[in-house]
Amino acid sequence: MIVIAMEGGLVQSVSSDDLAEQGKEVVVIDYDAEGADADELHQIPQGEGESEPATIGRHEVGVLFKPVAEYLKANP
Repeated sequence: MIVIAMEGGLVQSVSSDDLAEQGKEVVVIDYDAEGADADELHQIPQGEGESEPATIGRHEVGVLFKPVAEYLKANP
């Protein structure tokens, strides 16, 4: 299981109880870039030569806290 924790629309952490997932990189592309500084914006290709501005966040998958995993498995 992979868990993405967010607060206020921002990714706070990415974690997993699967050892094969831990340590991998997760990339979050946020097209709601209003108010972002110009140096934070990237032009993300959309096809047919078009692009959209977005911010990019990179996160490493960490270890999922065991009680959280147990709770989520018991409460699907």
